[in-house]
Amino acid sequence: MQAVTGSLDDIHAATIAATRAQVTLEVAAAVRNKGIDAFNEIMRMQA
Repeated sequence: MQAVTGSLDDIHAATIAATRAQVTLEVAAAVRNKGIDAFNEIMRMQA
């Protein structure tokens, strides 16, 4: 938000925060995909 408004003082901290957000999103997507895969596997076992 500070980068957009032009009040960003520490580019290093902003880069770290952006990287953390990206990694968090990737982990959440991976967990979601594993959950979907497990659900699909369970559904195949019942068929």
